[in-house]
Amino acid sequence: MTYGNYQINGRPLRMDEMNNWMASNKNPGATWDDFARLRSEWKGNLVIKGIMDAEDAARAVEEGADGIFVSNHGGRQFDSQPATIDVLPSIAEAVGGRAEIYLDGGIRRGHDIVKAVALGAKAALAGRPFAYALATGGEPAVDRVFGILQEELKGAMGFVGKASVAELDTSIFATTAQPVPAESLLV
Repeated sequence: MTYGNYQINGRPLRMDEMNNWMASNKNPGATWDDFARLRSEWKGNLVIKGIMDAEDAARAVEEGADGIFVSNHGGRQFDSQPATIDVLPSIAEAVGGRAEIYLDGGIRRGHDIVKAVALGAKAALAGRPFAYALATGGEPAVDRVFGILQEELKGAMGFVGKASVAELDTSIFATTAQPVPAESLLV
């Protein structure tokens, strides 16, 4: 088995070669200067993945990113990262509509998609549900996952009273009720 999108000297990278390939091709020293160089060389849309805080999101847009991809890479890179849904609101505020925002991580149900879009994501991406489906049932199972997510998304839209995805915003979330003083409950 090979990774079709990774090659070594024109040969697809075998699955058992991935760990060594990744270790030798990591660039832990990537800087904003590197991003600026990419931006100067690439005139198309450029999305930066792995943004997990508002300051980096704002900087990425200032440096010319067309999109912000909020991702903790499945939590496998650093397992103490916050959930992407938890950092999304501050990132959306920092970006302020100047770039599209995409989110992955933790998307398991249609309700998760509704929450992500309501909090500022243009799209929510899922990996694990599709990987599990592919592993257990092949292409028909992957198609089934799409159908399930679509039905759950429709149901969630009804629950929050929105007729279209474009209508989703933070108004779908409950606000915290004010506590009732205990003495007012006494008869």
